[in-house]
Amino acid sequence: MPFDSLFRAQCVAPSLQVSSKKQLFKDLTTLAMQCPDIGLSGVNERDLLNAVLEREHLGTPIDYESVDDRPVDLVVLLLAPKHAGAEHLRALARVSRLLRREDARARLRAAPTRESLFAMLIEGQESNAA
Repeated sequence: MPFDSLFRAQCVAPSLQVSSKKQLFKDLTTLAMQCPDIGLSGVNERDLLNAVLEREHLGTPIDYESVDDRPVDLVVLLLAPKHAGAEHLRALARVSRLLRREDARARLRAAPTRESLFAMLIEGQESNAA
């Protein structure tokens, strides 16, 4: 599954300014609702936000109160149907492998625009596959 099937250029944001996890999820769901062609037609933004918050309450994949006291600055909201199964796990694994690489994280943090961030995500996937 190539990253260009996971991400859309219009669906990435290089610099969200938020003061809480709830605001982060609200901004991410608002962004997702504005993205074409990701299968959210007929989905209510409030319902999507509630589903994201519900999933967060089940257990977060990252520690927001990190032991190194550094703020979280890279976040990926991966949306999938409830019963996506293995496809969803493969997508999550690909994103995780990319974000484990320090060089990839540094390039993503330095992205000045939505387009450059998207390009770096796609390039990062190609470098990761090598």
